[in-house]
Amino acid sequence: MKAAGLMGFMTLISRVIGMIRDVVSAQAFGTTWQWDAFLYAFMIPNFFRRLVGEGALSSVFIPVYNEIYQTQGKEEAFRFSKSLLSILETSCLVIIAVFLIGIQFFLQIKGLPPRALLIADLLRFLLPYMALMSSYALFMGVLNSHKEFLTSSFGPVIMNVGWIAGIILITTYGPRDLVLQLRWQSLVT
Repeated sequence: MKAAGLMGFMTLISRVIGMIRDVVSAQAFGTTWQWDAFLYAFMIPNFFRRLVGEGALSSVFIPVYNEIYQTQGKEEAFRFSKSLLSILETSCLVIIAVFLIGIQFFLQIKGLPPRALLIADLLRFLLPYMALMSSYALFMGVLNSHKEFLTSSFGPVIMNVGWIAGIILITTYGPRDLVLQLRWQSLVT
């Protein structure tokens, strides 16, 4: 009950900070097509995070890890998690490489709308997020197996705070022309 309460409380904090993140994002960028392009580009690696982190990996990894931990010991359980991490990261790198090659071909197409070009361009920077979050999901599973719930449930809070800090840094210290251009285009469109 204590662990469930702690995870629920951290989820609540994450959701509240996520709402603040959305307010700060809307205030900074409005409803520009550039912001829409960023959100579309972010959806692809975030989809893989949900698929791996909150789907297959969580439901399969934790029971297998716990069984190995109980029957063969801590050393074998860690060896299993390291092997799975290697496979996971190698798979992510292959997927990222395929996406990057596809993006290069996509960018060669003439007459693409600016939004599609920006989405493809942003994807090149956002795809590594997929590999990082897949690793985080695996580490979260190990921590949860060892009944360490606070650390593992704090990740979304850190992501939201980082997102807010990034927006504040970009709008405060970023190229002034970029910020003015984004705000101007949100007023025009």
